[in-house]
Amino acid sequence: GLFASIVALVVGLMVRHGYGTALADNLRRDWLDFNPAPEYWQRQFTDADRTLLRDRALHGKDRGERIVATDLLGYIADPQAGRALAELVGSARPSEAELLRPAISRILRNNDTATVAGILLWLESERSPEDPELLDEFAAHGALPVRHLRAWRHSQHPARVAMSSVARWHGANMEDAGEALAEVQHLLAGDQAARRWGVRALGGFRHAPHARVLHPFLEESDVELRLETLRALHKLTGPDTESVLARVLPLLADGTPDERQLILGIAENVGSVAVLDELLTTAKLFSVAESRQLEALIVGLGPRAIATVIHVLRNPTISCHSRTIGAHALGRIARPQLELIADDLMVTELRRAGALAGMSAFLAANLAEHHCDSVAVLQRFYHDSANEGLNYVLQLLGLTNRLPDVDLIQASIVFSSQKKIGRASCRERV
Repeated sequence: GLFASIVALVVGLMVRHGYGTALADNLRRDWLDFNPAPEYWQRQFTDADRTLLRDRALHGKDRGERIVATDLLGYIADPQAGRALAELVGSARPSEAELLRPAISRILRNNDTATVAGILLWLESERSPEDPELLDEFAAHGALPVRHLRAWRHSQHPARVAMSSVARWHGANMEDAGEALAEVQHLLAGDQAARRWGVRALGGFRHAPHARVLHPFLEESDVELRLETLRALHKLTGPDTESVLARVLPLLADGTPDERQLILGIAENVGSVAVLDELLTTAKLFSVAESRQLEALIVGLGPRAIATVIHVLRNPTISCHSRTIGAHALGRIARPQLELIADDLMVTELRRAGALAGMSAFLAANLAEHHCDSVAVLQRFYHDSANEGLNYVLQLLGLTNRLPDVDLIQASIVFSSQKKIGRASCRERV
């Protein structure tokens, strides 16, 4: 009995010793990891989930719910995705076209040939929609119904002319390609709606030299036209269109989330290391999703990006958020190089954070005696800058495997800060 008790005690101590690490690993894997591989999410769908999604996509009463369910069916390559999409698009309104784009694109890019073939047959039937807004995404994938190909070229509707031009540009007849280009030039010289469709058609041509034609539209005050231009450039750009970056990168700082996503996509298409410094410098304004997109862009550049990333990491004038993105990317590209410089980076940042914290404490002491709004703002700036430096050091410790639960620690810090802010707000209200 005594021996069994001792064994149980030893086992309990071992379990307790590994509890903290296990808890951190589970939180990181199941809660704090917001960007796992797509295959991971696909494996999470059970048969019951698939049945529920089919029911919501085919028989749901809420249109938004049906659109999301259909998109998820395409995401998991469900055989019923094509049927759900056909029924949804067949009864859709033109205003729903933008919401339907992701589902249409995902299902048409599906490797299930039977599903794609069913969609193509449905498009050629009388049950397919006639509105160009709803057919635009199908046309972008080369699936414009044949009955519209010739009839729409003489239409007065710029959307129909644009879609017919794209289809004929990619055809086998050279005369049709020349006429299609002339029609798009006419659209670009028209009113606002015609220009928007002309820009979209030019992007659909996917001919890289046409990118120069779109440069003036980036300076338009109309947000929709500017966004359409970025979408078109995203389709046209590649390694041979590096000059486009000089036009789109200045829009990054003040751009909308959609514009930033497209600009980062354009930079990824071009694959130039020369703009990496500018991208990382601007990254201090990025959201979590945009930061992950930039990290993936850097990783895609491979070893060519190492020197630039190290230069950014050693530059204390660049924001900690930007340097954290660079550190994560460098850890994925060349971990030995990150481990080689990590100690120097952490010592430098800790010294800087210590100096900032000291200035913050000094100003806080003065504020206790004589309150001044400008001094309070400066004290808060020093305090936040010191915290950012400490978070950066925590990230470096985690990336070099010296602190296994760094994500849990940072989540605790953020949660604690939010509680303090909430209490301060409550005191101000009182």
